[in-house]
Amino acid sequence: MKWLEKRGNIIMENLVFIILNLVFFSIMILFVATKMSSPYLMEEKYSKSVALMIDASKPETLITLDFTDVIKQAKKNGVSKEAVITLAGNVISVNVAGKNGYSYSFFNDVSVKSYFDEDKLILLVQEKTAA
Repeated sequence: MKWLEKRGNIIMENLVFIILNLVFFSIMILFVATKMSSPYLMEEKYSKSVALMIDASKPETLITLDFTDVIKQAKKNGVSKEAVITLAGNVISVNVAGKNGYSYSFFNDVSVKSYFDEDKLILLVQEKTAA
């Protein structure tokens, strides 16, 4: 009858192992799902895409981008529309989460002016003037 006790013990160990694995993987899936929908990912995506568009453009180019979802997310986090995007030199910062935001630089030697027309971001790429 000793062999019956060992067999039950092995089944219990396997059951505990399976339950712990299910808990671990469900926590991992929950973590990935929250990070994919987070404003931090949105900041990174938009700052890189705007910088790449500026790099690909020539002087005297007008770029219009729909920022409706970014502005909605920023308002949820208490960030004003004017503070969503900032341009300093050749660095673009997008702030949706209300913290530091995400910055990305472009390499094109141009001057960029930005403003919002309702929920659309307008970028005017101009030749850099010598100062």
